[in-house]
Amino acid sequence: QAGLGAFQYMNPEAKIDFGWITELCPMRLEGHAFRARGFYYNANHLAWLLNFAGAFALALGAWGRLGVWVRAFMLYAAAIFFASGVLTQSRGGLLGTAAALLIFAIASCSVLFHGACGKHGRAFGIAVLSLLICGSAAWFAFSSSDLAQFRFLTAPEEGYRSTVWMATLRQWQLEPLFGTGIGSFVNLTRAMRLRADLTDDIFAHNDWVQGLAETGMIGAGLGLCVLVLHLAAGWRAFGSDIRQRMGSGRQPTSLRAAFQLGAMCAATSLAVHSFFD
Repeated sequence: QAGLGAFQYMNPEAKIDFGWITELCPMRLEGHAFRARGFYYNANHLAWLLNFAGAFALALGAWGRLGVWVRAFMLYAAAIFFASGVLTQSRGGLLGTAAALLIFAIASCSVLFHGACGKHGRAFGIAVLSLLICGSAAWFAFSSSDLAQFRFLTAPEEGYRSTVWMATLRQWQLEPLFGTGIGSFVNLTRAMRLRADLTDDIFAHNDWVQGLAETGMIGAGLGLCVLVLHLAAGWRAFGSDIRQRMGSGRQPTSLRAAFQLGAMCAATSLAVHSFFD
């Protein structure tokens, strides 16, 4: 997916036949010709996948109990995933990438500062190097892409998303506690929006606001609680596992801890991206 996305970005005029997808929505694909999208209908979908995969690859490369060459391959894959994610031109995806790298840095430092200055300095160095590799790859792709910089810097000037969000909030005001029902956005937004369009808005481009409108404060609150509880459980499990290994004199590498950290980074990335797509 990352390789195909990079090819699409570097060759926007290339006509690639996706079979029934091309026949179903040729105009939509033409509109995304300058964005990496892989086999997906929309470039934003590829950004979700690459941030998800990059978070796990980064965690496994830095914290997984793996061979040297396997860890190096994981870090290489993470750098490729995050860099290719920038080529999707997804502004929410860029913020999701930043969120994943930030959680990785905070979680790694929180456990390593307890013993990194002593015998575990190597683990601290690997974590820092992993973060620098992935962050530098993403920044290099961003700084090398005029389109990515243009889309990101002009995001505040775009009025479409804000108008859809306002219409969705007006929908929420109809049933603030229980919501208007799953799937009701498409029909109700026609009456709530303040602009005249020939096409309907299928999504609010903000999963949190749309979830609030359709499920109300109760449903959205429960969803937020699930996210917070999972992140808190992952944080405790990651820290406990790494500190236990450092306390017993072993190297602070663990597949279980790596998967916990990867899940935290991926969930945070997707939660941030959900505010924009």
